[in-house]
Amino acid sequence: MDSAAISRQVVEIMTVDTPAPPLRWISVLRIHPILGMGDILWKGLPPTFAHMWHYPRDMLHWRAWKQVFYDNTQPWILADLDDSCYGMKEYLLSKTKGTVLEIGAGTGESIKYYPAEKIDRIYGVEPDTHKCKLIEEEAKELEMSEKYKVVPCGIEKTSKLEEFGITPESIDTIVCV
Repeated sequence: MDSAAISRQVVEIMTVDTPAPPLRWISVLRIHPILGMGDILWKGLPPTFAHMWHYPRDMLHWRAWKQVFYDNTQPWILADLDDSCYGMKEYLLSKTKGTVLEIGAGTGESIKYYPAEKIDRIYGVEPDTHKCKLIEEEAKELEMSEKYKVVPCGIEKTSKLEEFGITPESIDTIVCV
């Protein structure tokens, strides 16, 4: 088939008259982000206010509000995303083997998908030290603490990665989910 024929097929596909979505779907699509933000506020603000009640000096600092709110919402947002993508993550991570470099390990929600029998070691690179503690807890809970090593730095810190024995020749699989 020549390029002109392919171009004609593409034009035909793109010009097919498709029916407009029902009004209720348009409404849902416009309201959905608002509901999502409401959910974040509903779950994140009460523990943030509780923290501020116990540490009133933090009330005066915007960065403190931001960090406490982030710390209270980030783990369950990542867990919710993990629940919505579990099939894809399970399929992709089941193919990992050898020494794995996980970039942006988050709070450790992907550890459960690694096939322990095919993995020698997993290096979880995560610059947020608060999350590093959560990753270690998750690895211990899933009995992967022998194989999972948390690397508390960003992926661009090559000298720090080398301290952990991570070199280009030492990695079999790179994961960034």
